[in-house]
Amino acid sequence: MGKRVFILSVVLACVPAGRGEAAIIQFSDRATFEAAAGAVTVQDFEGFAPQADAFEGAPFDFGDFSAFNDPNGFSGGDIAVPPVANPEFGTTNVIFGATFIGGTIFQLTFDSPISAIGFDGGELADQRTDQVIFDNTAGDVVTISDSVDQLRFWGFISDTPFTTFTISQIGFGAGGGNGDGFSVDNLTYAVPEPATGLLVALGLALLRRRPTPARRPS
Repeated sequence: MGKRVFILSVVLACVPAGRGEAAIIQFSDRATFEAAAGAVTVQDFEGFAPQADAFEGAPFDFGDFSAFNDPNGFSGGDIAVPPVANPEFGTTNVIFGATFIGGTIFQLTFDSPISAIGFDGGELADQRTDQVIFDNTAGDVVTISDSVDQLRFWGFISDTPFTTFTISQIGFGAGGGNGDGFSVDNLTYAVPEPATGLLVALGLALLRRRPTPARRPS
């Protein structure tokens, strides 16, 4: 009996404590994000040839995920090497996104649910107010803004899995305007931890097993 109680205790210890609602943790440092996310996959877009309007108006498949950008007046939807004159977009192959107040969005859709996403973003939410929208069970929405034009890391970890990651613009401040054009590079993502339901089922199955009868002495 003691052994089975110990096994069930270990299994239950793997189940996260109940929460009233899902939560998103935001990161601005890649190393800290990757340490919290666990095993990650990185797409640097170097294996894709530059292509204008690659995913403007129609999805483009990058392997584990596809990218989509509504039709727009910027370069949103391109795979390209940023101009030398704009180092804040990066210096290697990137994908470009563009959002406008009123419905133009940038969206990534993953083939399988993930729990974390991060990337080097150039001029994302610069003097503008954007929303990052997750299709997890809570429908989490995170408001982001940056006061300057810069290349910086953006990372998000959700406590419930999601498959789509959407950026939309909802406002702007001094120096900004309607229309947020940005770059995405070194896209990093992680799949959720193994389902705790399977662990619980295993523990219950072990509890239900009948102990092997002791042999009678001959």
